[in-house]
Amino acid sequence: MLYRKAPVLLVDFMALMGEPRFFALLKATHQQRVATTADLLSLVETTVSAGARQQLETLLKQ
Repeated sequence: MLYRKAPVLLVDFMALMGEPRFFALLKATHQQRVATTADLLSLVETTVSAGARQQLETLLKQ
């Protein structure tokens, strides 16, 4: 179940952020070797915005 949710969640998050910002976030995720959800949420907040972090947290809870 978890593996089916991730691609849908990422597509939804990309739609909220826009492709350029989303792909910049993916690049930063790779460069910083993000390995946990907490690390990802922190990165989203620092590189995008606190609002984007809240949106991602909402998507994760669905």
